[in-house]
Amino acid sequence: MVAPPEALSSLAREMCVWLESIGEKMFRCEGGVLMAVEGRLVRYSVTTPYLRIEEVAVHCDLHPELIERFVHLGLIDPVGRDQRDDALLFDEAVIPLVKKIIRLRNDLGINYAGIGVVLDLLDRLDAIERRVQVLEEKMARLIVEE
Repeated sequence: MVAPPEALSSLAREMCVWLESIGEKMFRCEGGVLMAVEGRLVRYSVTTPYLRIEEVAVHCDLHPELIERFVHLGLIDPVGRDQRDDALLFDEAVIPLVKKIIRLRNDLGINYAGIGVVLDLLDRLDAIERRVQVLEEKMARLIVEE
């Protein structure tokens, strides 16, 4: 049985009210996620390889405008835009990065320009650590061969 469109929109409104009443921004369902976005219910498929800006905001407990600000400041980079509505799309790896940005800002009081420098230095440190690990492995192999 298929419900009439007016019943579906009524159900969607009720679902949005319910999500807000329990303090949630999203609800996982079979094959996707239901999100209350600006008073309407939106369903996103979990098979989508990228996250929309609203989904990133929900995962990080932030407002989507702050995520946009991080993009404009060059702290995070979207992977592209959704062809349907031009919304920003992000890789899942952006979630821990956004959380790191928030920790640097809130816990250490670093301004956004400083956060950009810190993130760059952390990336360089990670690259150096990876290179040292590779060199240590090469040295260990050379020692074993002798």
